[in-house]
Amino acid sequence: MNSIHYTLYLIFILSLGSFSGSYCYRWPKQQHLTWQKEARLILGLPPKHINCCCSSNFSQCPSCQHRLSIWELIPIVSFVLHQRRCRHCHQPISVRYTIIEVAHLITGAALPFFIHEMFALILYSLLISALITASFVDIEHYLLPDECLLVAIICAFLTQLHSDQLSDHVLGAIIGFLAIYCLRSLYYWVRKQTGIGLGDAKLMAVLGAWLGIFHLPDILVCACILGILYTVISKRHEAKLIAFGPFLTFSSIFLFYVKILWQ
Repeated sequence: MNSIHYTLYLIFILSLGSFSGSYCYRWPKQQHLTWQKEARLILGLPPKHINCCCSSNFSQCPSCQHRLSIWELIPIVSFVLHQRRCRHCHQPISVRYTIIEVAHLITGAALPFFIHEMFALILYSLLISALITASFVDIEHYLLPDECLLVAIICAFLTQLHSDQLSDHVLGAIIGFLAIYCLRSLYYWVRKQTGIGLGDAKLMAVLGAWLGIFHLPDILVCACILGILYTVISKRHEAKLIAFGPFLTFSSIFLFYVKILWQ
């Protein structure tokens, strides 16, 4: 891949990161509105009109709802040039967007050096982007969007469509889901409370479909190590929820690069 193609690919990755940042902001709010409407319907209450900045098809400032121009949406660059503030109302802009864009850049920048076929490169980029998006939603809201997981598992299977190891990846999806689901059921039976979300079981199915059945133990071990390190470093002694999805995701991305380096 020459320098021009690589630059275009980096723009593509950063564009995915920009879309991901917007999705991480909009999806939870839209879900909350949907749940409110469903609750009012179940309770027999009249529908209530709720204004939401997420209803627009265009990107807006969360504070003043000013429609942002393309020059205000350049990944990373706009955030730095405008000094983390809206150019119109001067209110601070969350650093979340830039962190998501940087995460896309770090995890995707090396892909063209290992994946040379264009279609496969796009699939792996979309797969990693969907997983990162789901993880950032999970960090803040303890939810893993089904839409992200669906995109990821479709991309995972498409990358293995013509591979002689497709059966390993199908089994990886099935066993990955069942492993977490059974662990979730066992925890509930012992403690009488939910300790592992069903979203983590779906995520594990995606990761099994991506890396195959033989890497499931590696994913779990790496994710547990990352979770323990996070707990120790952050000195979290109180009983508080910890999103496990991001540890699974970033462990899988790490193992994916280790796997292709050894090939």
